[in-house]
Amino acid sequence: MFYFIKKILFHFKSQTSHGLHSPLVFDLYNQVLNPVLNNNIDLNKLIQGLEKYFDVHSIYFYPEIEFALQRLLLIVEEENILLFKNELFKKTEKFQNCIIIIQQPHKNMEDSWNEIKAFPKVTFTIDLFEFSILIFETIAPKQDFKLRNSS
Repeated sequence: MFYFIKKILFHFKSQTSHGLHSPLVFDLYNQVLNPVLNNNIDLNKLIQGLEKYFDVHSIYFYPEIEFALQRLLLIVEEENILLFKNELFKKTEKFQNCIIIIQQPHKNMEDSWNEIKAFPKVTFTIDLFEFSILIFETIAPKQDFKLRNSS
């Protein structure tokens, strides 16, 4: 029940493309996220969209990754969020070339998710409620987005 209430509150706090001031996130929202969100968000569709948009070379499930030399997509499942957070804080450079999807950040690991969002080296966080996306871009200011579908 509590999870359902969180989801309703998220809907009222989140936004669509209207008012997005980041060109990267605006474009990502319109090309990938909104179409995925409008079709009942699905991890496989999200992966396919992000893979194409960011020209990803490989896809891994955490903790499989050793070190990211090329752009890759990393999926962190709910049960690994705490482990990922601890490693991110100690070995940030390991994840610099990653686009990271975190599954179910609001279910049982919201404190860890909030700490990850606050971590200074994470440039963009995009919260879709069921999934969240982390992006490391050294030339952009830190921003957090809560997005929902536009319909």
